[in-house]
Amino acid sequence: MILLAGVDVGSTGLKVALYVPDGRRVGYAYREYAIDYGPNGQATLNPMIWWQSLQSCFKELSAQFELKQVACLGISSANAMVLTDEHFSAVFPAIMQLDKRGAEMVAQVGRELGDDWLFSRTGNRNAPGYQWGPTLKWLQTYEGERLAQAKRLCNPTSYLAARLTGKYTMDITRAATTLLYCPETGVWDGELWRYFGLLEVEQPALLPPHALLGHTLDGCGLPQGIPVATGGIDTICAMLGLSGGTPGDVLIMGSVGRFAAAVSQWDCRFLNTLSWDGHQKISMTPVNNAGTALKWVRSLLLSGRDIQDVSYDQLNRLAEQVPPGSEGLRFFPFLNGASCPHWSEAVRGTFLGLEAYHTPGHLIRAVMEGVALSLGENQALLAQCGGLCEDPVYLGGGGAKSLVWSQILCDVLGRELLLPEQVETETIGSALLGGMACGLLRREDAAQWNQVRSRLTPDSSRKVEYAGLQARFSADYALLERLYKGGG
Repeated sequence: MILLAGVDVGSTGLKVALYVPDGRRVGYAYREYAIDYGPNGQATLNPMIWWQSLQSCFKELSAQFELKQVACLGISSANAMVLTDEHFSAVFPAIMQLDKRGAEMVAQVGRELGDDWLFSRTGNRNAPGYQWGPTLKWLQTYEGERLAQAKRLCNPTSYLAARLTGKYTMDITRAATTLLYCPETGVWDGELWRYFGLLEVEQPALLPPHALLGHTLDGCGLPQGIPVATGGIDTICAMLGLSGGTPGDVLIMGSVGRFAAAVSQWDCRFLNTLSWDGHQKISMTPVNNAGTALKWVRSLLLSGRDIQDVSYDQLNRLAEQVPPGSEGLRFFPFLNGASCPHWSEAVRGTFLGLEAYHTPGHLIRAVMEGVALSLGENQALLAQCGGLCEDPVYLGGGGAKSLVWSQILCDVLGRELLLPEQVETETIGSALLGGMACGLLRREDAAQWNQVRSRLTPDSSRKVEYAGLQARFSADYALLERLYKGGG
């Protein structure tokens, strides 16, 4: 049996999936971990946890499969920055996307470089968390001596790839989001590298996600000599695994809900990167709290009870009993601040319109609708930037398992949704990259790996109702922003 391994490093867990060459998943292992939150808005993780989780997953799979049958391996990952010494030992804990230390440096970076100039140079905005620049400026200001010890700059994908192969690289899809890379020239920007305090840090070699990076080393926990692809960021891998490279927008409903779409021009209100083959500009619209918000309201409603006794299917049934609009209850899913397209650290998650007759089902449906309406704002902006917003959209991620939430998204967006056979697609995308890197697969094979199993179409009456709620959502957001910023 020939096996292709796909790895996905998430914010709260690592998964490994094994596939056969026709795309069927035959093996799966998962390890959960937790982000460490600390003072000054720190959100960090010991990167060795990723390495130990990877080895543990493969050890579990080795009880079912002969790992010598693994023909290739690819890795996708969430956004995190790892500064290491020359031996890939961490100088700092991995700095996760939710880390807020860079927020206080945004104004300084803007004054010294100019926000417009930075966007024209890098294709991305001056923002903390999603882009590494402001966080690096914070480290340079407050942890300068320690930063000077760093010799290499990684993300979770390149960190694990380095430990597997000994090669120091970074894929272009992550490089494009760092504020250290110039997409027009395809190289690291030396001026920005110096400005953000990385004079002592070696620049990693830049490769496309489907390039062959190297082969596994002896003693890494896997058989020696397995081809390893460069890999890519989770959204781009999910996009490949969801649509198989077929043109079209994708919507991924994981912990973060986000569109990913090929666009003719980048807009500074989006998180921008390149396609897996480097041939297209891609804009992503991260709404920080999608699955996270549903998990939060589930724990809120079940305080004092065994949360494992209540499945997400039960939440879906409760939401299904509530009419569209949640009878006036509205939710704004900004539990960690507003991300795309508003990018406000001040705004927080909010329920508006609570009444005594509202039930848990109302709160659950309002959360689902709030996430959908936030994505609706982003869709309108994508249309202005050349996104294919009249065509069907591929829907994936754990949230796509909920038929009621999927239908809400369909009605709010006013678009046909295509649901694949497999909705968790990051590992599919990373395995496909591995297959292409070693020559086992062609790019045309990707379209056959995850076929569309069903379609959802908007309900005409609900579409009209949600259009009215969309306008109100945007107007209410403007009022909330004034309130949270102290404007009354």
